[in-house]
Amino acid sequence: MEDWDDSNYQLNDVKFEGGQSTGLIYTDQKTKQVYFKKIFDEEIDYVREKAFYKEILIKIDPKDRSSFLELLHFNDNNKELIFPFINSKLVDKCTKQKGIKSRYLALKLFHLVVEKIKILHSKNICHCDIKVHNILLVNVQDKENYKVIIIDFGQYQELNRKSTMNCGTTEFNPPKLIEDADRLKKFGKQIEEYSPQELDVYQLGMLLFRMLTQLYLSISLKKVAQNKMKKDFFKEQIKKLYKSEYKTELILDDDIFDLVFQILSREITEINQIQQHQIYQQYLQGKIKPDEEDLQFEDMVKFKEDQNSSRSKGESIQNEIKQAHKKYCDLMRESENFDQFNEWQGAFFKLQPRKIDRKKLYGGSLLTEMSTEDLLNVLLSILAENNNQIFSQNIFRKGKDSLTLEVELNYQTVEIDRKYYSEQLQEDEEDLDELIESNRIEKIKMQIEVVSVIEQGKPEMRSLIFQSRDGEKIYYDNLIQEIQEKIYKF
Repeated sequence: MEDWDDSNYQLNDVKFEGGQSTGLIYTDQKTKQVYFKKIFDEEIDYVREKAFYKEILIKIDPKDRSSFLELLHFNDNNKELIFPFINSKLVDKCTKQKGIKSRYLALKLFHLVVEKIKILHSKNICHCDIKVHNILLVNVQDKENYKVIIIDFGQYQELNRKSTMNCGTTEFNPPKLIEDADRLKKFGKQIEEYSPQELDVYQLGMLLFRMLTQLYLSISLKKVAQNKMKKDFFKEQIKKLYKSEYKTELILDDDIFDLVFQILSREITEINQIQQHQIYQQYLQGKIKPDEEDLQFEDMVKFKEDQNSSRSKGESIQNEIKQAHKKYCDLMRESENFDQFNEWQGAFFKLQPRKIDRKKLYGGSLLTEMSTEDLLNVLLSILAENNNQIFSQNIFRKGKDSLTLEVELNYQTVEIDRKYYSEQLQEDEEDLDELIESNRIEKIKMQIEVVSVIEQGKPEMRSLIFQSRDGEKIYYDNLIQEIQEKIYKF
């Protein structure tokens, strides 16, 4: 690739904010090829990731290099790396179903990831930040064949060398590393040595858990999982947490759960031990077949109406939208700022959404056939559901060519914590009370734009473009996911 010149490319609207970098998407104005520019905040992170692609990747067998992105260009002065853009992440696919219910598909995708990490381990390299966000998923030939690409190598380490590096992502890290990282941040205390190989394997276990349940584990539940005697108790707590989060029962295959638990309890600490597990071997031997209702990966999730319902789908959806909007209006009337807020809202509803080409929309984005007015009614009702404070804000950004909301929310999430912090759980029934639910509230500022999506030969649709203004990334991501899932129900 020739030297990169921004003037030759069109900057797309989507922006990705990461922990150590910012991602921008560019389209070549001549060839229409799409590229991803990763801009690093710190020199050390830039140098590290660049070194992987320039020095480590060339040591991998050419037939296996397609499992990793190709570095097309780099700019040392601006700390920039340029890659081809692939708009399909594993996280986008899993979130729509509240966890993958098919054990065949879950094992299939997990196997693809394990094989790629095994390639790295064979070259004495550990990724050290394995999570759903760092895995791209590409269809090959048809919907039943997938190719996995691992990204984000800014924290890679040598496999056979102990480390004291603060790395990984809290939601996928083991409790000891989380606590050490917290002490490092608060008191400057050095992180105790750990094995990068064991970290990779633990993160693979958390990856599989996340794929199956769409839940994150608190540090307390991770500690429970380390107690081999608490397997059944751990499973019950997961089911309670899932029901609290999604208002439905968790269907979790015992054999796959056993694989997850053995990894989280550190009975499994190497890749080959994962592959030797009974359920994994059954998959490799072709003994696990696709389910009849296997998960299909599509741009939109189609929700089936209750077969016993006598109402048509259209009538049912319209009634649900009307009910949601009525509840929103009732909340708005109760606010002290009703008159002014109603005036802001009235002017906003007269605006038209910005039109955007489907190709410029980030893969996995929410797409809906709802009208602009219906989508706004549903979105506002969701925002106001647990956040009456929005009525005291002018959340409606002025603009002739866009429908953009800027809102500050109190995001409430349920976390599971230990009531008592003893080294060892007691074996009597009273220890069932040691895990308690608590509500955590995080302030999040965000921007949401309603856009009209155009694709040749297809009816016009609507989508939402989210952008973070302030707040913890994990809670911001969870909030977006909840908003999307609630809208999908319509």
